[in-house]
Amino acid sequence: MPKKGVSLTPEASQKIKNYLKQNNLSQEEFAEDVLKVSPKTFRNWLSGKHSVDFEALNIIIEKLGIGVNDLLGDVDKYNCTTGVVSTIREIYQNNVAVYVEKSYRKIFDLFRNHITFLKYPKDGYFKTFKHDIQKGQNYYFEFQIKLMEEIEEAKFVVSFTVNNQIRINYGEVRLEHDKVDIIQYFQPPDYSVKRAGKNTIRVATWFDELPHTFVINSQIPFEIEEKGKISEYELNQANDIAVFWKHFFFINFFFPNLFCDVYSARG
Repeated sequence: MPKKGVSLTPEASQKIKNYLKQNNLSQEEFAEDVLKVSPKTFRNWLSGKHSVDFEALNIIIEKLGIGVNDLLGDVDKYNCTTGVVSTIREIYQNNVAVYVEKSYRKIFDLFRNHITFLKYPKDGYFKTFKHDIQKGQNYYFEFQIKLMEEIEEAKFVVSFTVNNQIRINYGEVRLEHDKVDIIQYFQPPDYSVKRAGKNTIRVATWFDELPHTFVINSQIPFEIEEKGKISEYELNQANDIAVFWKHFFFINFFFPNLFCDVYSARG
């Protein structure tokens, strides 16, 4: 019996087929190597005969690099409100609703309107990269946003995930004609730097003691190039790097039991 999930719209199926064509992948390869299902199961998903299980849907959305609504159409109750926890729990396989209430409230009170239970954005294009604490911690990391074409103005929202489930938006990089504005939600004031180039935006963020998946979201297509560690001296010398200065990766300091609560609640 097919697992419970979400049925793909014809538009969503076509987007998946376009992705496979652009990346020279057959349906069989994508099914077996990426989704770990049989080609027949994948064909049934594409045809709408069976619903896509949530685990596979998450992989498809990440691989395509587009928002949930862009793939499935407008889905109600995908917002972070207490009234839809049961819906979010169903969609994300019980990974969210098991958070104990006091931990949820700590996170929500701290980040207000910038927290969501969706790992990936609802709309637009997004790219991700991971912070592996085994490779180091407490340092600045540079990545570059590569535009697919020359664009005068654009906005990129920068987020990170907690336990790979809760996503917290912590700032914006706004591209203008000759400058880049940095909006930091939790550590004002905001500031501007010189635009690095017509097709490149240099950004640096702080890697703390916890593993995170970073999510960059925009309404325009783009690529992410990870450049690696960068020193504070280099950051201070440069005039074209948008830096999120150690922002607020202090939640484990102020709420030392927060992540223990979350992990123990999840078992």
